[in-house]
Amino acid sequence: MLCFSYTARPPLLHHYHPRVQLTTPFFPHHTTTITYRHIRQFGLEQYNGTVKALAVDRFASWNYPKYTYSGYMDGFNAATQCIGSIIVGPLMTIFPIKTVLSTSLLVFAVISMIIMCVEKANGGTFPTKCVTKDLLPPVCTGATAGNWDPAGIIPVFVFSGIPFGAIEIVRRIIPQQIVGGNEMKLKKLDSLVHVYFEIAGTCGAFFAAYTSLILGKAYAPVITPILYVFAAALFYFIIPPKSKEDISLATGTTAELTTMFLKSLWYSFYGFGESVYQGALIIFAESKYHWLVWGYTIPLGTSALVAIQGPVFPSVLTALPFSPFRRHPTRHLQ
Repeated sequence: MLCFSYTARPPLLHHYHPRVQLTTPFFPHHTTTITYRHIRQFGLEQYNGTVKALAVDRFASWNYPKYTYSGYMDGFNAATQCIGSIIVGPLMTIFPIKTVLSTSLLVFAVISMIIMCVEKANGGTFPTKCVTKDLLPPVCTGATAGNWDPAGIIPVFVFSGIPFGAIEIVRRIIPQQIVGGNEMKLKKLDSLVHVYFEIAGTCGAFFAAYTSLILGKAYAPVITPILYVFAAALFYFIIPPKSKEDISLATGTTAELTTMFLKSLWYSFYGFGESVYQGALIIFAESKYHWLVWGYTIPLGTSALVAIQGPVFPSVLTALPFSPFRRHPTRHLQ
């Protein structure tokens, strides 16, 4: 009773593909894609911002090297994102794309709840009193931190990169299926989705700062699992159009599918290593590609270093002997 086919032309967007059936009573297919991306990015920025802030605070309270451990979190999270993006390929040969995406969203939702559950189980409480003056951010007191080792934040945040990497790969495939291979319509849909994507991420980052003040950093990502579960349910109802280019799903017994998946997974990792080797061979063997190292690789690595270790840079600048920001040993501010 809730299922119907959407055939009307939307007022703001082109009708991307006439054969897309929609089994949700709320949105047309392209709006479902935009809404899903909007919700997912909002929840992601909410989670990342609050968890990193919580980690820095708790590492400092337990006398851990907070910036070193924060670097571990970001670095290994990026590595697990690569693993997730490699795993998702073999999975899409066995399961429908929408199933893989919805499952990845649900897995991320479960992982995002772990820190909040651990905090509650070990005596962590919400702030009991918040005071706001002159439209300034609220000052909340009365919260009690849970008695648990904050080093546990590292594996939780690291393993959240696996479903996130899978989501990042699959989300690039869905728009192409919606538009039915029309390149111009794909560009229009991608550009519109990207605009909403950036707006949602910025709003999520600002909202993370506010919820950290009201709920405390440990409970601040409470909205993330809710949004991810909603996004998973929303996207599960999309039925992409059939195409001659579609790859038929593998069939067989559970044992045969498991063996096929493991073989595909091995070939995926082997192909990744082979591509890195061949790419390095091409770049360093032919002089016309040397500029990629200086013009792309080093700037990209430097930007990642600044993003991960940005809070350390002010102290480094003040410590360098030739730095104009260095404090004079005998000069003090009055």
